[in-house]
Amino acid sequence: MLLVQDQQPGCADARSDFCTLHLKAFFNWCVDRNLAASNPVRRVKFFNEDNSRLRYLTEEEYTRLVKAAKTIDASPFLAEKIILSVHAGLRRGSLFLLRWDHVDFVSV
Repeated sequence: MLLVQDQQPGCADARSDFCTLHLKAFFNWCVDRNLAASNPVRRVKFFNEDNSRLRYLTEEEYTRLVKAAKTIDASPFLAEKIILSVHAGLRRGSLFLLRWDHVDFVSV
């Protein structure tokens, strides 16, 4: 039997985590239906590989994004929000939580 923690060469950590997750779910299902006495995979730890990647828009992508945002009527000031977020380095959540009382007009 191949254990998930005994990775095959070239097997990514994320793939092992995926298999471990499904094995845990399967054995929990078996335990719930009295098909297994316990979950033998319950103590197996995940690798938790960070698969996120950092990517920046190119100048052409940025221009196309702003141009497309100006054509959308459903979201007022969408193009302006995009421009502000790019120039101020704001994330989506921070951008949409901004209020006028957050702006310091005196120090500007």
